[in-house]
Amino acid sequence: MIISTTMTLQKYKTKKLFTVREYKFKELVEIYKVDAKTLRKWMMLFEVKISLDGLYFKIRQVEAIKDTLGFPYFIYDIDCDLSDGEKKMMSKPFEVRPYKFKELCAMYNKHPTTMRRWLAPFKEQIGDLIGGYYLIPQIEAIIEHIDLPYTITDATESEIEQGNPKQSKVA
Repeated sequence: MIISTTMTLQKYKTKKLFTVREYKFKELVEIYKVDAKTLRKWMMLFEVKISLDGLYFKIRQVEAIKDTLGFPYFIYDIDCDLSDGEKKMMSKPFEVRPYKFKELCAMYNKHPTTMRRWLAPFKEQIGDLIGGYYLIPQIEAIIEHIDLPYTITDATESEIEQGNPKQSKVA
């Protein structure tokens, strides 16, 4: 059953995955979930200094990385009101991080041709793939224009935490 257009999204609830501190390059690779070669390309492309002082990126360097590439985070719930005033919640969090086009298609459960058609009107705002990925600011633009891929459940928070949600409506 598909939720009708009478549902209104109010706001996303997010959870940050990082704090601004000194990071090793290997930690950044794990945070962004890309290979080291791709992360180096991004840093060179955006002219983020890769010089490591004692093998750590200093806080000002981490802030520069955050400003240009963004930092991953979770959207773990959406406040939404259905037409009958009932509240619903997401069955699993959505991780905002760099994604390849193929991963994006799989998340939205759409064929690549359909996904390209969806993104075409917003190509100027979203931009091109960078190193084979859409970066976090681009993913945020995609979410803004075509919304999140998510499943709404009738389960309580404890049922979701136990991994036993009743999935009833897909959006």
